[in-house]
Amino acid sequence: MGFLPGIGTTEMLIVGIIALLLFGKNLPNVARNMGKSFSEFKKGVSGFQSEMKFLSDFWTTEAMIVCIIGILLLILLFSNVSNDPLGGSF
Repeated sequence: MGFLPGIGTTEMLIVGIIALLLFGKNLPNVARNMGKSFSEFKKGVSGFQSEMKFLSDFWTTEAMIVCIIGILLLILLFSNVSNDPLGGSF
């Protein structure tokens, strides 16, 4: 199977038989509840991923703004410094 590379048809059949023996009449309810749980888990993971993407975009933008401000301040600071290494004329 493509989604579970280590499990073949025989193994899936054995798992199905064990599930049928364990859950019997409740197997449809168990499968339905597992499906709902998996769906909720996927929604949670998707929400977490979108939140992480938003935060990474936000902090990247913030970091760029801080760097640009820092560069502008350095340009202003060094534009006022004269070319004389002693800092003035005699």
